[in-house]
Parts: sequence; C-alpha cells; structure tokens
Amino acid sequence: MKILQVITLYLPDFVGGASLLCKDIANELKKEHDVRLFCGYMKEGEEVYSTKDYTHEGVEVRGVNLSRFYDMSREENYYNPRVNAIFRKYVKEFAPDIIHFHSIQALGAQITDVATYLGIPFVVTMHDWWWVCNDMFLAT
Repeated sequence: MKILQVITLYLPDFVGGASLLCKDIANELKKEHDVRLFCGYMKEGEEVYSTKDYTHEGVEVRGVNLSRFYDMSREENYYNPRVNAIFRKYVKEFAPDIIHFHSIQALGAQITDVATYLGIPFVVTMHDWWWVCNDMFLAT
C-alpha cells in the first residue's frame, strides 16, 4: 500500500511531538508499505512556495517553504490555496492509496480538498486544536 503522511513541519528541521509521532508511524509503516511524507518548512531568504526533496530515515520527503505563514494571525495559516497545486502535483506523482493528515498549519485546511477531489481516502489525527481554535491549545 502507498501511504502519504502530511504534516506542518518535519525532521530534521523541526522536532516536536507531532513530528516525532509522524516519524514513528512512518518508520513502522515503511516495514510493509511505501510511505512518503509531504510537509512545510521554514527557510527565510528562500523563495516562498519553493520545494525541496530529501530522505529522512529512509522515508522520501517533499517539503514546501512556508516560512512566513506560521504566524497564527495570518490567513494563510488556515487558508493557503497556493499549496494545493504543489500538493496535487506531488499526490499525482506518488498516487497514494490513502493520505494521513497530521497537524497542517500553514499548509491550510483546504489541502484536504485535494484528496477529496482526487478520490483518495484520508484520515486526520488532531495533535492539537488548530482545526477549531485560533490559539491551537484552547488558551491565549
């Protein structure tokens, strides 16, 4: 089975609870499945929406530079349709059987529409309250 995991930031550039769990899931799944990852990354001075490919612990990763959109007050943190075209292209290249969305700040919530449009089933793991709370953790 081809499985695509999607997360806001990933290793080795960013280490957090959700990224570590995502890594652990990928490492377990890759034992029997083709697993890849799509994520954002932060690189000031590099063109926004540029992409980079790399491998982390045997998992192929496609990253998109979203450096200015991690500010929770920016609309692009939640609604960033320019990511859709980049994501759609990658999904068509890989052709996953299922997509697992984790935390997707700066990628934008509408990224799930790509999976729906392409008819690819997906699951969401809510690592925080970003999906429903502007402050992510129900507190200011």
